[in-house]
Amino acid sequence: MRKLCYFINSDWYFDLHWIDRAIASRDAGYEIHIISHFIDDNIINKFKTFGFICHNVTLDAQSFNALVFFRTYHDVQKIIKNIKPDLLHCITIKPCLIGGVLAKKFNLPVIVSFVGLGRVFSSDSMPLKLLRQFTIAAYKYIASNKRCIFMFEHDRDRKKLAKLVGLEEHRLLLLMVQALIQRYTNILLNRITMSLLYCLPAVCCGVKDWAT
Repeated sequence: MRKLCYFINSDWYFDLHWIDRAIASRDAGYEIHIISHFIDDNIINKFKTFGFICHNVTLDAQSFNALVFFRTYHDVQKIIKNIKPDLLHCITIKPCLIGGVLAKKFNLPVIVSFVGLGRVFSSDSMPLKLLRQFTIAAYKYIASNKRCIFMFEHDRDRKKLAKLVGLEEHRLLLLMVQALIQRYTNILLNRITMSLLYCLPAVCCGVKDWAT
């Protein structure tokens, strides 16, 4: 069975926004793994009833503690080496950075999904400006993985990161989620439709061996 591994910073956020997509992928034949900071036993038990395999890591979305960040990197690296996923899907900033770097290291197909670009790209404080340069360099390294697709919910984020990192247009996906939800909620969350999500990157990328 092919393995799809989600990596996201919060268990509640995955439960709120991604559970239907994970179910659709399970129904499409994937073994589902979720790497996250699990703090709610009820959510873990819910995920397990769907057959999802949960991996807990220490991850604080609001923290800039470098030691915690690299400890999380080390822990996630061990998990991914053990899972050996056929596809890694990273959601939110820190998972995108950590998972994207590890996907490059292990030559894995990866989708890095941006709900937003985070404080690093919106703040004018000197520490965050310095961190921004590190983050841009990391994204450039991640983009050197030809099996990587960048996915955005907002066009302004897509344009901004593409310009800063030098991303090729055919490796960018824009999901107009907010507009679609307002008009086509039932269609958007239809499991068959969601299962097609994982066909899109290979088609849009045009890379023959994207997931092989």
